[in-house]
Amino acid sequence: MSAWLEENKGWTGIQQARDALALADENAWSPAEVVMRSLWTRTAGLGPVLCNVPVFDLHGRHLVTGDMLDPVVGVVGEHQGPHHFERDQRRRDIARESMLRDHGLEYVERVAGEDPTRFLIRLRSAYARAARQPADARRWTLEAPASWVSTETVAQRRALNPRQRAVLLAHRQIQAAA
Repeated sequence: MSAWLEENKGWTGIQQARDALALADENAWSPAEVVMRSLWTRTAGLGPVLCNVPVFDLHGRHLVTGDMLDPVVGVVGEHQGPHHFERDQRRRDIARESMLRDHGLEYVERVAGEDPTRFLIRLRSAYARAARQPADARRWTLEAPASWVSTETVAQRRALNPRQRAVLLAHRQIQAAA
């Protein structure tokens, strides 16, 4: 996209396209995540934020691929759509939040349809809690084990064979349906 913008720099509206590209992230999986990331980084001025990156424990086990992660301070953010309030999903979400905190990550949710101010208050609280964490409480890493098959970029997802795609991207199909 950057190359195309450079080739067409005389077009009407090209600056608007450049501005939009600066806000883009190929790992934002839903419009709700884009809005949440904008609130987090542009409105609150916090971050940097990575979208949908895998997080591992110190033994190489996958902990979570959260909607957002500030890798500097260790805050994970999740957008909670309507399906997150079904009983079984809510139980999994509560267990996941506890597991993240056990590994030294702070957690914040944004609930679909809520006033953005409420999310921003919780986000700042999560940052305050993360700042109180001692350095040795961090029991997580972004360093993937050698066996990990990365699906972080469009190119990596396109390179998957059909079996890998069915297994490794199944969660995206579920999210898209929700």
